[in-house]
Amino acid sequence: MTIARKTGGRPSKRPTNAELAMLYSVMTAKEIAEKFGVSVYTVRNWINKARKEESEEVTNG
Repeated sequence: MTIARKTGGRPSKRPTNAELAMLYSVMTAKEIAEKFGVSVYTVRNWINKARKEESEEVTNG
């Protein structure tokens, strides 16, 4: 049985993990937040999620 994912909704402002890593190497979380129109807390969540995903890839791959 296949479950269909919902489509539509608000487009994500989140950059890819690679883009985020590049941005974070030259910008602060506050600067990234201002660039994407989100809170610093949101940017920190993105960074933590990217680090977790990278860690899981190393562990599983």
